[in-house]
Amino acid sequence: MKSIIPFGCLLVLTLSFAACTTEPEIIDIKLDESNPRLVVEGLITNQPGPYYIKLSLTSSYYDKGAPPKVNDASVTITDNTGRREVLTRAPGQEGVYRTRNLRGVVGNTYYLTISYKGQEYKAESFLPTGITLDKLTYAFVPQRGLISEGYYVFMYGREPKPERNYYRWYLYKNDTLNNGRGDIFVEDDQFYPERVDSLMYTDRFNEGDRVKIEVHSLTKEAAEYYIGLANVLNNDGGLISSPPKNPKGNISNGALGIFRASKVSTAQVEIK
Repeated sequence: MKSIIPFGCLLVLTLSFAACTTEPEIIDIKLDESNPRLVVEGLITNQPGPYYIKLSLTSSYYDKGAPPKVNDASVTITDNTGRREVLTRAPGQEGVYRTRNLRGVVGNTYYLTISYKGQEYKAESFLPTGITLDKLTYAFVPQRGLISEGYYVFMYGREPKPERNYYRWYLYKNDTLNNGRGDIFVEDDQFYPERVDSLMYTDRFNEGDRVKIEVHSLTKEAAEYYIGLANVLNNDGGLISSPPKNPKGNISNGALGIFRASKVSTAQVEIK
């Protein structure tokens, strides 16, 4: 798993797992029980919308097909200022509901309500502050300890202190997310200075690569959810592996998944 480190120094980062996308990735969470349960994936950011809520149902552990989509739910988002929006079905997309005018604001709390088949499901998420990326640079780095020779990207920006912050990082190489690996990379800011200066991303690049780094602020609850999800996805199912366990989300009434609000900051560079 890749990490982010200050130039010239390797650090063990806590919670180290490794468009602006306001549309969350689809995650098919498998269950060890037969009764279908609602699965929710939702994301609000400080970037322009629309934002999307994706609804599906769990399927059998051994069912490798796509999860059934939920197209007949009522979905509403409100915030702590009293603003309210009823989401509508996204044209041509099964199980996807979208906002029209809503835009996330750092410091606000957002409340999701879903009505489906006589049941009501609720979730809430605070939109936390986080790193602001000012720019990316790059340099050719010779072999140095565990660092292989090649081009590396360095980040500059500002990290709010003194509160504890959590982040999910997304790396795009030539428009491909996470260099095609599908990593979930989550960490806290324990080793970050207030002024982020020459923070190195440990993926190696080549001349001509276009690199974009996107960072989403997370609540502690959301960070723990993605760590749990990474554990599920990385479970190889071997004899000595523990049975897969659903990551703990924030949806009420027995539903699975997560509804989160995040500050997003993005920077990019082309290696020439």
